[in-house]
Amino acid sequence: LKPRLLGTHVSPPTLMRKGTKLGPSTTTSLFLCSENCFKSQNIQTWMLQACEISACCMIPVISEDGFEIPSEQYLSELGTSNAMTEEDLAKFILSIRALFQEIAVVFVPQNYSSTHEDLELRAKQAAVRLTAKMQPLAEKMKMIQNDEREQDWKAIPHEVNEEEEAFDGLRHEVADGTNDGKDSVASYQEPLELRSF
Repeated sequence: LKPRLLGTHVSPPTLMRKGTKLGPSTTTSLFLCSENCFKSQNIQTWMLQACEISACCMIPVISEDGFEIPSEQYLSELGTSNAMTEEDLAKFILSIRALFQEIAVVFVPQNYSSTHEDLELRAKQAAVRLTAKMQPLAEKMKMIQNDEREQDWKAIPHEVNEEEEAFDGLRHEVADGTNDGKDSVASYQEPLELRSF
């Protein structure tokens, strides 16, 4: 991978080891996904650190045949197997969801079917992804949070007031052609103006 990054704006990758800390200037990270990797305390620490680096982008790399993208059930069970605070746990789970919004690169060198040519192709794909423009992990997390809040808001039952009923009636009149005059169009537009913000 390193030779393919020479001459690009991406620095050669550094392997994270136990006890090391993700640097604040980190812009891109390859996340090696293996079975039960998210239960590792080191992984949890590094993911939380990545959340705090505004420019850090992350690409998932599947490195084992047995790895499966975490389901919602798996994520909910993470809280019973670690000592993170409630706030950190919520952030960690959110970061996992954000991570897999990126298409994963499959790189399984120990697989019997992985030839030298195949591994060369996978390395080339990873290099291309590293040099391409990506959305930082923190931004993806914010987008997921905003979507969840919007869904929660839509799920809250609310009463329809007279203005909304009148607007809904006019909408149906215009839709079925029972009132296709200019007055109906003007009346139909007024509630829209009231709702713009």
